[in-house]
Parts: sequence; C-alpha cells; structure tokens
Amino acid sequence: MARQACILIAALALMSARAGLPQGLSRPVTTVELPLDGTAVALRTVAAGVSARLRVTGVFTCDIDGRTYDACFRTDASGEFSEPHDLLVVRPDGSSPEERDRERHSYLFRPPAGSEREPTNFIVALDINKLVREFIRPPSEVRSSLSGDLKVTLLVAPPPHAIPVAGAMLAIPVLLVAVFLGLMVHGRRRAAAPAFSDVTDLRDRIRDKSERARSEIGSTEGLLSELGRRVQELGEGAEEVAKHVVLFRRTRALCDADSVKRQIEAMQRRAEAADSEPLRRRCEREIAGKRQTLEFLQANEDREAEYLLRLAGVETALDNLRLKLPELRVALSATDADEIAVAEVDRELELLHKIVAETREQLPAGSAAGIL
Repeated sequence: MARQACILIAALALMSARAGLPQGLSRPVTTVELPLDGTAVALRTVAAGVSARLRVTGVFTCDIDGRTYDACFRTDASGEFSEPHDLLVVRPDGSSPEERDRERHSYLFRPPAGSEREPTNFIVALDINKLVREFIRPPSEVRSSLSGDLKVTLLVAPPPHAIPVAGAMLAIPVLLVAVFLGLMVHGRRRAAAPAFSDVTDLRDRIRDKSERARSEIGSTEGLLSELGRRVQELGEGAEEVAKHVVLFRRTRALCDADSVKRQIEAMQRRAEAADSEPLRRRCEREIAGKRQTLEFLQANEDREAEYLLRLAGVETALDNLRLKLPELRVALSATDADEIAVAEVDRELELLHKIVAETREQLPAGSAAGIL
C-alpha cells in the first residue's frame, strides 16, 4: 500500500503542475507492473475527450525456450529481437503500436480511431495459453518459467482549456484502480500458491532431528557407530519421500477431479444422444481415458497419504531414539540395547526404501529433483 500511495502523491503533484506544460502534451498518469501469469490489468481514463495512450516497456525471459521477450518481439538464434509475437493482448480491440523502440523495448499503443469521444478503458494481459500450446506444457509450468519485468504506463493529454484540478481529479480514480488491481493480483497469487508448508516443515524437523541424533551418538565404535550411519540414511530417505509428496500435490493441482467427473457426465450424455455408431465409440473412448485420469488422481492421493504417515513415523522413530540414547550408553556394556535400537531404525529404513523404490518405478528419473 505504501508504494501505491507514493505513486498517487507523485501523480497528483504532476497534475497540479500541468498549467506550466504545453496543452496536448501526453504525460504519465500511472504505471503498474504487468503480471507474467496471465492476469489482466486495467487502466481507465474517466473523462471523454482525453487523448489516451498506453506505453509497455521492459523484457521477460522464458526458461523453457531460453529466449527473451518484450511487448512485441522475441530473440532469435543470434539473440536479436527480430521475431514478432502476439502474446501481448491490448484492449480495446484494434489498439495498435503507434511507436516502436525495439532497442529500448518501449512500445506506445493508441486506441482505435474515433474512440476519443468515450473514456478509454485499456485492458492488458499476457496470453499464456499461446505459450502453453506452443510448448505443449502445463500452464503452471509455463507460468513458473517466466521471469522479468514488464511495466504498463497510462499517458494522457487533456483537452484544450482543461484546468489543473480536472487533471488531479482524473488521477485519483485511475490510481485507486491500480491499487485495487495490485492487491487483487497479490491475493490471487497467494491463493494459487500450492500448500507445501506442512511437508516442508515436517521435512525440516526430520532433517534437524536426524542431525542432532547423529551428533548425540558421536563416533563411538561398534553398533552405536552403525546406528549413526543408519540415522543418516533415514534422514536422506525422508528427504526423497518429502520431494515425492510435493510432486504428487503439484500433479493433482494440474487437474481437478471434480472437473473430470463433470466432463465424464457430459460425455456420457453426448454418447447417449449420439446418432451414429462412430461418434458413440469416440465418446466411450474419451470416457475411458478420463476414468483412467480419475484413477491416477486417486492413486496419487492415496500414495500421498501413505507417504505423510511414513514421514510421521520417521519423526517418531528419531524422537524415541534420542530419548533412549542416555539409557543406551549406560546399558551398552551389559545388554544388547544398542542392537534393539538399530533394529528399530532398520524397520523404518525398510519401509522408506520400499515406498521410494515403488515411486522410482512409476516416475521418470530425476522428476523429483529440485522440488524442495
């Protein structure tokens, strides 16, 4: 909010000084960042007869194809901005670049001719779906691959004989819209962020307890030393299992089970109403494919629940081991208590190794790398 307030104050100051500027000179009213996730931003002039323009500046990069984009062009194989693209959507329809400065990555758009009689409502967005179709990648992967900074600036030139107060009054609602849109985009991003905190917190606790247990065990020879090595394996196995839990959640986020069920119901109705055998068979094949999708989603959910229980078991085993360590040291010379402790850790390791092996058989190699 502080940033938006500063923009508001600066814009009002510029408006109050407009009497000393030549009439008809375009000047910036507000500047907002254009989200790279496809979220649209709106900038509106509220007075008829105001000559409005929209300037888009900056660049962003895409990790999938390794290229850099500005509002109208992207780099070719030699790194030059020579390939035009149509990812930037500017409304009202018919808005076109009036000025193109490829070196500075600055493009000035004007609304369609004749629209000055009405207030201009510019809406700007990146069409992420075009990249999804081009790369044949999930939308979430495409969005996460984009990084950079595109800015959208609204410029206006008031009609002749306008007074300074009119310009100041124009700036207030425009900037309030910008503040509202900024808060809305921030809220949507937070709402869309996948919920991994419970997994990462559990992983971090296991990591910390594993390191503490190894430190408390020390470098004693014999079975106690072997226990330290097993505890290290336990921590490493838990790290991999936590990565797979996150992978399961990300996979489920790409496809909503309720939506698939509704599609199946719609396809069933279409199959029942089909007036030809080939169409009915195509519908049945589509239904069968979507049912496989549901089965996969359910299997992911079941495995996720199993893995979370296994991680909880690892944390419990580490807690119990650390509580027993003082007793183990006292009884070490007279009993086989250390052998019992190693056996308990071995049971947890065996369960971890089993689910990790099952997951590796079902997922491509390296698919969980870098998740956490």
